[in-house]
Amino acid sequence: YIILLAAALSSGAQTPHWNNLAVCQENREAPHVRRFPYASLDALRRLDYRTSPDYRCLDGRWDFFFVEDPNLAPSEALRHEHSPYVQLQTIEVPGNMELQGYGTPVYVNVANEFKSNPPYAPERYNPVGLYMRDFEVEESWTDGSPVFLHIGAVKSCCYVYVNGRYVGYSEDSKTAAEFEISKHLLPGKNRVAVQVFRFCSGSYLECQDMWRMSGITRSVSLYRVPKTYVKDYAVAASLEESDWKTGVLSLRITTSLPIEKTMMLWARVLDKDGNIVAQARKAITDTSTVFSNDDFGLGEVQPWSDKNPYLYTLAISILGSKGQEMELVGGKIGFRNIGIRNIGGYNLLCLNGTPVEIRGVNRHEHSGTTGHYVSPSEMRKDIELMQR
Repeated sequence: YIILLAAALSSGAQTPHWNNLAVCQENREAPHVRRFPYASLDALRRLDYRTSPDYRCLDGRWDFFFVEDPNLAPSEALRHEHSPYVQLQTIEVPGNMELQGYGTPVYVNVANEFKSNPPYAPERYNPVGLYMRDFEVEESWTDGSPVFLHIGAVKSCCYVYVNGRYVGYSEDSKTAAEFEISKHLLPGKNRVAVQVFRFCSGSYLECQDMWRMSGITRSVSLYRVPKTYVKDYAVAASLEESDWKTGVLSLRITTSLPIEKTMMLWARVLDKDGNIVAQARKAITDTSTVFSNDDFGLGEVQPWSDKNPYLYTLAISILGSKGQEMELVGGKIGFRNIGIRNIGGYNLLCLNGTPVEIRGVNRHEHSGTTGHYVSPSEMRKDIELMQR
């Protein structure tokens, strides 16, 4: 196997990305926390990013072309204007190709659903779906500010094109793929195309006890950010072990370049009623800004637990030279401690100092009707069923 691996890596220049162990992405953004923009603090408290003027959802009916042999995929369908010789169908996004009439869903346990030849994916029977959709943007979206195409999940890999120009490539079927596409956008009508392969060299790592299907299985969207924006943030929220009530909070925020001298970061923590329980401001002097627990000065908080899953809202704003809010991002956080504690001579898993017993299930992201796309209502139903 080592000899095969070395041979595969050395021959990378002659093989396509989807069959090349040396390539798992091209031009894809580094993984980061979800950073969709919000129109207001109230929208952030509801996690309602879809109402932001800087967000566009691309879910729905897409043009579609399907072949079982990747060598037969028409390159014309990836361009801005279609070839009149390519007859297109339509498909719903998100969703699996196989549950919409394109290919066959397969259930296996430990084996691959194709003839194994590690590290290579099959080169003849390897279904390919070409997804295409038109969208429009205002002229303000083409002023040079970063615009990201967010693809929530694709199995098993995809090539991405905007207005017929190649943007990038991505593998890993449960990790979001994001691409910065501002240089490809035009005012008004644009076209995005996503070429999805059912199998790739990464399929060997995703061979699990589950239904094997492919396609774009989570939401697709566009979002715009200012030229200086929050690239990522990491938050650590816990409790003082002396009383299991006093909150402990630290935050690291990564921002993009360029940075103006007068820019500031404003971090706030709000309770369920929208009251600010802690806040801090710092000037942006580098791409990394750290807020310590002393900066926030938290007092008593509502601890998170399985019986009382209390969540606060973390709001992060970039402020301009005149104090104006240039960007608002954030999410939900909970204050809790999880660790092993010695109680009565036994090392026990504890939540907020109290031993807990975990009862879990082996669960894949799966719906009985839509496959690997699970709607929010089905997610809630699954949780309610497991809590009975």
